[in-house]
Amino acid sequence: MTGTNRPSARGKGRQLNRATTLLALCALLSGCGKPTDAPLVEATPQQAPTNTVETPKNAAEQKLAVERGHNAFYTYGCWHCHAIGDEEAPGMRNELAMGPDMADVGNRLAPEEILQSILDPNAVIAEPKDQHMAEGISLMPAFNDPQAIDDIRDIVLFLQQCNLPKPSQPEMLKVTEENFGDTVEKHDGLVLLYFWAEWCFACLAVGPALEELAPEYRDRIQFCKVEVDENPVLVEKYVPDHSFPCLVILKDSKVLGRKYGVDPDSEPAPLIRDWLKKFAP
Repeated sequence: MTGTNRPSARGKGRQLNRATTLLALCALLSGCGKPTDAPLVEATPQQAPTNTVETPKNAAEQKLAVERGHNAFYTYGCWHCHAIGDEEAPGMRNELAMGPDMADVGNRLAPEEILQSILDPNAVIAEPKDQHMAEGISLMPAFNDPQAIDDIRDIVLFLQQCNLPKPSQPEMLKVTEENFGDTVEKHDGLVLLYFWAEWCFACLAVGPALEELAPEYRDRIQFCKVEVDENPVLVEKYVPDHSFPCLVILKDSKVLGRKYGVDPDSEPAPLIRDWLKKFAP
């Protein structure tokens, strides 16, 4: 993506100012900014703005600011070090990025923390340097440049909305002998234990049926699955005859009922639902 052209002076003082601004755009998270990543910039930074993250007044302005921040992220070469999830930066494959992926930075850092990481005077500028220069002048803006303040704000707003959806809780929990106490014994309501194995042909039908039913019983029964080969102690306690698949209903760690196998001539989901009505009408 490309950004808008920005006016720049051509002097040594201007070059020093611009070289000390977004020093940490390639080091927005920990792991970058170490001496082994790239040469340190030897410059004394000016006083950085302390209030550049001002939320736009309405949704339309915020959307525009985020779009400008997206453009600025690439204009200033941040993509040399950081990818944004699966979004491929121009001229650089994501897997070649040196720094942390920014796809979830909005969940990991508060806006103030993102801003601080951008303004950190001890950070490094991404390599190769020649791609951050125009006619020998750094593309990094100066702290005292009003356009730089706008760019920093927009980049922070852009990165703030870079977040991944949190994984949802699985409908059917995986239970082992290690987590049985926390997952099953401490549960207040009904618990369904589904004992299965990869070599169990009938389990190929029962497993998907339980996945289908689990959301329906979310507030009444906690669905759990137990792999029999990995949890022999639980098998001996709850399925002593070693017949699989086996469904075990528990309440306060006491067995209320068991159901073995599956009818090859019937759909398993309706049969399991009818059986569960005995315990959760």
